[in-house]
Amino acid sequence: MLGLLPYTFTPTTQLSLNMGFAVPLWLATVIIGMRNQPTVALGHLLPEGTPIPLIPVLIIIETISLLIRPLALGVRLTANLTAGHLLIQLIATAVFVLLPIIP
Repeated sequence: MLGLLPYTFTPTTQLSLNMGFAVPLWLATVIIGMRNQPTVALGHLLPEGTPIPLIPVLIIIETISLLIRPLALGVRLTANLTAGHLLIQLIATAVFVLLPIIP
């Protein structure tokens, strides 16, 4: 709610806070998925119909993709929140500057 007010600091625009939320939630999702349905969770690492020579490479690529996912989501969330707050601040400034001009 604090981010809706112009000229205020919003903690959710900090990458560290968003990563602090993203990593535990992502880790819990991965652990619960591995515990409850291990074959389905591991099945996402290898697409169906993959040629045999590509299997080791694809497993490595998909594992790296899985590990990078919380970082990418945290950065996207931070960028979107920062852009939204910046837009609100720019509109508030424009209104504040242009309001006395309007008769």
